[in-house]
Amino acid sequence: MELKVIRILEEMFNEEKDFQGLYRSLKRLCDYNCLPVLVVSSTNPDGGDPGYGSDTLKGLDRDPCLMVKREDRFCQVISVILAGKSLKCKSFRVEDNIFKARTSRDGTVICERESLSKLQEVTINGIIPIIPGSFSLLPESEPGYLGWNGADLSAVVLVEALQQTQCYLWSGKRGLSSSNLPGISTLKSLGRISYGECLEMAAAGMNVPSARAVERAENSNIRICVCRPDGQEEGTWIMSEVSGKSVIIKAVALDKETAKIAVLGVPDRPGIAARLFSGLAAEGICVEMILQSVMRGQINDIAFLVDKRDIEKTITACRDLSRQLGAQGVTFDTEIARVSVVGAGISSHAEIPSRVFSILAGKGINIEMISASSMAITCVVSSLDGEAAVHALHHEFMEDK
Repeated sequence: MELKVIRILEEMFNEEKDFQGLYRSLKRLCDYNCLPVLVVSSTNPDGGDPGYGSDTLKGLDRDPCLMVKREDRFCQVISVILAGKSLKCKSFRVEDNIFKARTSRDGTVICERESLSKLQEVTINGIIPIIPGSFSLLPESEPGYLGWNGADLSAVVLVEALQQTQCYLWSGKRGLSSSNLPGISTLKSLGRISYGECLEMAAAGMNVPSARAVERAENSNIRICVCRPDGQEEGTWIMSEVSGKSVIIKAVALDKETAKIAVLGVPDRPGIAARLFSGLAAEGICVEMILQSVMRGQINDIAFLVDKRDIEKTITACRDLSRQLGAQGVTFDTEIARVSVVGAGISSHAEIPSRVFSILAGKGINIEMISASSMAITCVVSSLDGEAAVHALHHEFMEDK
């Protein structure tokens, strides 16, 4: 019997009809001699995503024990409901060690042979496993939180361990769209995107599968399908380079959850940047879009972006480092937005950058910072101009002319 690993979200189930829909979808798979393996996420993105940085759930606003119990309980609820509808199921718990982390620092998640054997004992008898996916067990036997979309990674890890080639991420949407800005009436559904494009969309602030899941899938050549339970053929496939004719730009994204920091009057000599960013790294502060401006008199300004949630500790750290480095001071701006166009065709179409900048100029939108890669162009603008910029760029690149 073929196995199909499927990640499901608690937020998908608000009414009895939602569970009925899940039952029908799983029953259809079983009828086609395909056994579902469910990886469950019950954590809520509204609570924020601290990522894997703190090793365990210590220091989070939410009680770690309650979060683990909630996910375990939801697995049990699904098992009871499906069993009541004649589907044989077994719910696992976080403490069953299906997912483990090799170390408490790097967050590398694995499914060990012993854990895999537990799972295979269930599947070989045609029983649907239901597994909590938002946590891995750390070496010190504490639950390590993988982030609110950590179950994406767990599902890919399980596909890899089971030597399958496809991973399904079920959600309430039919797939990924060409923008994350509400109110665009001409959104395009994305049928296929490459791993690289998906990673750029994640970096641009779009609600796509976890970057760690996509990276792991790319390394193992696992195809990911984002879809609704009742529409797997209509979803978005994330895979290696998409062959055949493809649009140049796949998405236009807006990210307002970012802030700009500038360290002013930094002495222009070797080792200064290393000391600055080593100090930030020691505080666990991730930075993006580093820009150094060349000035006269052997001094520079260094600007970069951080997550808004890190702004206070970043300012404190930068002020301390500024004094140590002999810099002139620190400024910050939280009223900015990142606007990104993403597509694998950018690197092979020389006109794309000029079109992006011309469109923004035509709308009177000033660009504060620019970053470009082979698959994305990102502009930092005022937060007041962010939505207008996305509308204009989406109209230029995504709408039928």
